[in-house]
Amino acid sequence: MEYKNIEMKLDTLINYFNAGRINLSPAFQRGRAWKPKMRQELIKNVVRKRPIPAIFMYKKEADAKYVYTILDGKQRLESILMFIRNDNPELKIDTWKQYISERKYREQSGFSVKVGWEKKEIPFSKFPNHEIRTLREYIIPTIEISLDEDTNLDEIIELFVDINSFGVRVTRTDVIKAIKRDDPLLQSVYKLIAEKRPKGMDVFTKVSRGMFRRVLRHLSVVASAADKHAEADRMWDKLMELVLFIRNGNTHSKGPAALKKFMDAKGEAALDPKERKNLRRTFSFLDKAYKNGLAETRLASDYVHFYIMSTALLEQEIFPVDLDNDGRAELTRQLIEFGKLIAVQPPPKEETDMGNYLLLSGKQTTDANKRTERQRLFKKILGTL
Repeated sequence: MEYKNIEMKLDTLINYFNAGRINLSPAFQRGRAWKPKMRQELIKNVVRKRPIPAIFMYKKEADAKYVYTILDGKQRLESILMFIRNDNPELKIDTWKQYISERKYREQSGFSVKVGWEKKEIPFSKFPNHEIRTLREYIIPTIEISLDEDTNLDEIIELFVDINSFGVRVTRTDVIKAIKRDDPLLQSVYKLIAEKRPKGMDVFTKVSRGMFRRVLRHLSVVASAADKHAEADRMWDKLMELVLFIRNGNTHSKGPAALKKFMDAKGEAALDPKERKNLRRTFSFLDKAYKNGLAETRLASDYVHFYIMSTALLEQEIFPVDLDNDGRAELTRQLIEFGKLIAVQPPPKEETDMGNYLLLSGKQTTDANKRTERQRLFKKILGTL
């Protein structure tokens, strides 16, 4: 793996954009996290010739040309695209709409900043020529990364995770899913949640409105997502854990580490009809139970508790295939009562089953052994309600 510090002129960057040689939407990148004010503040620094943080780009050869994939600095480069656009014939990015496809973000573009001795803020379309000539020479510090034959996959993962320190942090799980994004199992699970549609140089995420989203969006980690791209990725991440539980013979594994097995595998088979039916049956039940009050409990919002509830249902011991409507109503009642118990303050003493369950739910919650014991206690307590 080779690193090279370069001083890229803004003029060069714009030429790369116009030639379509920069990829701002690799699979491991998150959605757009910056608000308009943040973008405006960055451009103010650029216009005033102040330095901005370095961007990291992965360089590779393609069709006798170099193309660049952004590793860190997506928000900064998008801010430049949204500011310059193609409104000024002296310096324009004809491809800017291919990179910024969504109406919401196009409407946020074309913002104004103060330049020189101007008394008020002006858009780039009204920038004087002498300011544009100076702006062309503005230096963007860039770290160019190339991979050699000796670079292993773990090095790539650690690199992506470590350097992504500005904005929304990329996790090891994000990179694993990105590198193996064509895995049939990952793809078939993602399709239950959303669909990615390329649009120019951008990627549009269409989130499903079905029962999987209706259930998963109650999770606080999903509800806090900045945009639909992040929402889809977080739902995908959580649903994948449940799928792996089924795929591994109803055996718990340790959170994101479970995905690492995809690194060395040739490809997991897509969801089979039996697995898909089990998932749909469980989420259909939860969808109805949420409407009857379960959504108001921490079983719906807290992923630590949601995971145990969902795996217990998928296991089919407390939720057998032949459970009739009366049985489902009774199970819903028991789950709601359980949800009320975990919210009781002060919590039960540790020597009780509920006290032990809550203790195991507080630290190292993705540990496989602790998940197994929590699920055992969950089912035992549920049977007493």
